[in-house]
Amino acid sequence: MGRRWAVQGIEGSRQIRITAKGASMKSWDKILVGVDKTHTAMHAVQYVGSIIRSLKPPKITLLYVYPEPPPNFYQTGGLLPDYEKEKREYAQDIFSEGRTLLAECGVDSQNIDTVTR
Repeated sequence: MGRRWAVQGIEGSRQIRITAKGASMKSWDKILVGVDKTHTAMHAVQYVGSIIRSLKPPKITLLYVYPEPPPNFYQTGGLLPDYEKEKREYAQDIFSEGRTLLAECGVDSQNIDTVTR
């Protein structure tokens, strides 16, 4: 039976809910957190950092998915490799903030991965 995950963040009430169906909190060994520059995303990172203190140190992956190029991107001379490089550099700032928040929660940097897509 596969695991189903649900993550919800609400900016106004600052409520973040993370649930796992088919798994108990003690069996989590990998956690994926989608991030961007919003307060809600960083609050989710901080929340994950705070709840895992009682667990065996899991691997945490911070995921940033950048948007597709704008509709007229190629007509104006844009090159996809340049666009991807710019977005990956942008993601590094986000990952840096996420790593800092997790470190403040006691998460070892060796347990943090990052992915940009």
